[in-house]
Amino acid sequence: MGKASHETYQFVSKISFRMKSIKFTLFLAIFFNLLAWQLVVPIWHFPDEQAHFGQVAFRSDHGRVQRYHELSTSQEILISEELLGTRRDSQGNNLFTYHPEFKINYSKTYEGLHEAEIESLNNHVDRTTEIIEESTRYPLLYYYFASKVYNLSGDGDLFARVYAVRLFSAIIFIATIWVIFAISQLIFPKNFFLQISLTSMIAFMPMFVFSSAGVTSDGLFNFLFMASIYLIARILLTKSGWKEVILLTIAIIAGIATKFQFQIIWLIIAFAIFVIFWRLSIRKKLIFVGGLIIAVPIILIAINFLRFFVNDYGTPTFVQLLRLPIIPETEDFPLSSGITFKDHLINTVYRTIREILPWYFGVYKWLSLTLPPIVYQIINRILILSILGLIIWVFKIVRNKKIDQQTKVLFFLAYTAIAYFMSITIFDWYFIRGHGFSFGIQGRYFFPTIIAHISLVFVGLLAIAPKSLKKWVAAALVLGVLFFNYFSLYWVALHYYDLGSLDTFIIQASQYKPEIFKGLGVVLVLVLSITSMTFFLYDYIKVFVKTKLTDFSVN
Repeated sequence: MGKASHETYQFVSKISFRMKSIKFTLFLAIFFNLLAWQLVVPIWHFPDEQAHFGQVAFRSDHGRVQRYHELSTSQEILISEELLGTRRDSQGNNLFTYHPEFKINYSKTYEGLHEAEIESLNNHVDRTTEIIEESTRYPLLYYYFASKVYNLSGDGDLFARVYAVRLFSAIIFIATIWVIFAISQLIFPKNFFLQISLTSMIAFMPMFVFSSAGVTSDGLFNFLFMASIYLIARILLTKSGWKEVILLTIAIIAGIATKFQFQIIWLIIAFAIFVIFWRLSIRKKLIFVGGLIIAVPIILIAINFLRFFVNDYGTPTFVQLLRLPIIPETEDFPLSSGITFKDHLINTVYRTIREILPWYFGVYKWLSLTLPPIVYQIINRILILSILGLIIWVFKIVRNKKIDQQTKVLFFLAYTAIAYFMSITIFDWYFIRGHGFSFGIQGRYFFPTIIAHISLVFVGLLAIAPKSLKKWVAAALVLGVLFFNYFSLYWVALHYYDLGSLDTFIIQASQYKPEIFKGLGVVLVLVLSITSMTFFLYDYIKVFVKTKLTDFSVN
């Protein structure tokens, strides 16, 4: 081996080692950051956590999905809600709703005032006696696996079982970020620094972390939807073969078995089919159309059969197999509102800007706690700059007539975001027409396409920056999101606990937790979160320094 070849080999080896190192420290930091959120946020304070956990427990005890109007929340869960202030009244409100200042009473020890009473409910009667209908009633996939995790700590008290399932959510979140990193590689195929930067921005987006950290099927839905987006993009870009098609089929089946709303993916697939069809010759187009004519009825029957299977409905009749798939919440309701779709769309856009967008970036404590106004003001100005940057980016593409891989992927992601938004909007319109009131769209409902949102914001901000400042802008955005994450965590902790002294915080944060998260366990999790983040930042700075300005392919 010559000297030049040897030096090249050493350089490539160093780059490879550095890439592996930062990926390890990134995912380590992601895990301990999510664990810190799980530590700070009490049980039943992640979105609808008590309802999702109720279905997990029901699945564990009965081995099936509960029927409509079947009592499904156990006495153990309900009493714990009453003692901890999260039991909702007939209006859907509890002691925390509209009262961000409210805190439960804490004891002076690591044991909460009602902790022993809740632990005493860990018996067969209280755990298996269902007394109200509050649990979610989603298809079985998430709850099947979560119930297996639940059973691993089956003899433990309520807190141990909740945190065991929360750990399962952490694993799903890690897998989701891995998919996001894979998509970032499609967006920036030649720039590892931008791949890591984009992945980091999404991984530490506080509301995304918050909505994924609790007991919820949303995390699995997000993972499967983004995995499907990645596979469709791969098929479109690389003309991949049967491997991607098979994996996509599995992801779609799993997605529908998680939530029936996963059928939004058909709009994304329809776009891909149109693009593929456009590329084909006349002869292949005829074959393609023939294949679709055969495939569509098969898919229709398969979806309806899957719907019956994942909801434990039994065996469907032939007529039921041939029905067009529908979303359960919009089925068989009398018309209660005659609002036109145009008016509804205008109202939705207005509400998105005024309410849903702020909630997208942070709303906690049973929708009562928002961030300080200055935070949203900063975010709004960043978004405006990003929109201006995207306009410039599109103008340059049109002027230069340059359609590279990055451009194709970003336009595809933009389509997925628009298609998803319109699907949710249409769903809510049907819901209003059937019920007379809105389903209540929240910002977190759009997280299945968060990769599209943040990618476009990221590229827009890079596009508006001079070439000499692009990598500085990318680094500043990553550091800004990391600060945003820890500030949000502090803000949430401040409204649950007394942060006047470290000892008081440790005592209060230890209450209503498994033994491993009491006392020194609280300190250990927070120290590991900060330490792992420090290691990640060290590796990130090294990659930043080694990245050359000539490596940037963003317009």
